[in-house]
Amino acid sequence: MYNLFFYLYLAFSALAAVLSISMWLDYFRKIDVFEPEKIKHLLFAMLIGCGTPFLSISIYNLIDLTGLEMNGDVANDLFYSIVIIGATKNFVKLLVL
Repeated sequence: MYNLFFYLYLAFSALAAVLSISMWLDYFRKIDVFEPEKIKHLLFAMLIGCGTPFLSISIYNLIDLTGLEMNGDVANDLFYSIVIIGATKNFVKLLVL
């Protein structure tokens, strides 16, 4: 169905993602010299972090049903940015704690 280039691109992207995740996990373990975190705790935190954007997008979709949107008006866009975007992101961060 797809050509070879697509599968090579997909494989390279997956390899790059795994490499970057492993580098970050290694960095977070090495930065705490006196009391290194257990790898299972870091992986759990990483999985929670991977799931929060999906929850945020779901909340944004619910807010879109109300008709609130950015329309170019300065006051409306400021309200939308602070209350809708900022509050939603921070609510999801606090929710997963």
